[in-house]
Amino acid sequence: MWKIWFCQLSVKIGSFEIIDESGSITTNAWIAGGLILAVIIAFIYYLGKEARLTKAGNNSPEKQRIAQIISEVSQGDTSLEPAYAYWSTVEIRGGQKITRYWYYAIGFNKERICVVPISITDSKPHQISYSNYYIVQPEQLGLVNGAGNWVELYDKEGNKIVSLMVDYSVTDSSLSDHKLNVTQEDTFKRWANEIIPYWMEKVNTANGTKATGHLNNANRFDFVGQGANIEGGGKAKNM
Repeated sequence: MWKIWFCQLSVKIGSFEIIDESGSITTNAWIAGGLILAVIIAFIYYLGKEARLTKAGNNSPEKQRIAQIISEVSQGDTSLEPAYAYWSTVEIRGGQKITRYWYYAIGFNKERICVVPISITDSKPHQISYSNYYIVQPEQLGLVNGAGNWVELYDKEGNKIVSLMVDYSVTDSSLSDHKLNVTQEDTFKRWANEIIPYWMEKVNTANGTKATGHLNNANRFDFVGQGANIEGGGKAKNM
């Protein structure tokens, strides 16, 4: 005859009892309870670590280095707001998921965006270096496509120049693909709420182009178009 199992939550803090029909707590119950407790502890630890890293990112050496790079390439132009930006792509090859990242130091205002591709070492403390940079102005562009905190910049012929994403915070943790601890709340808000909408309106109105808000300016259900040529080498769809 099959035993009937049921769960009973106790008022005791942290206890989760699984009892059989005789009223005894089973061995499996202790194992299950231990696993649940371990998961809870690990989750709390992770949240605490992320909170500490996020707080440290407000004035981290990496954030200071990003600002230093923008100051160097702009010759001290304080009108450019420095930010850490990145872009990532995901490909499936041979059944394996391959994620690629591009890292940038950028400086922006409503007149120009200074883009500095950067290299970040795996060693700690991380070393951030660069070898070149370029400046993009609205008059050079034929299309600006984006939504939220990401943007794609295209030239007059529809060729993609760069894709950029600026996050509120990135952390160098076990569950993160970033090597830096950078928290940039105010910068993130200005980028997403002011700069991207302004550039989209100015550039697209001047050129009679329309942004779709989907990758590669593809239509909403054009998943092939959204996945192709995510970074460089391709023309804007529907331009």
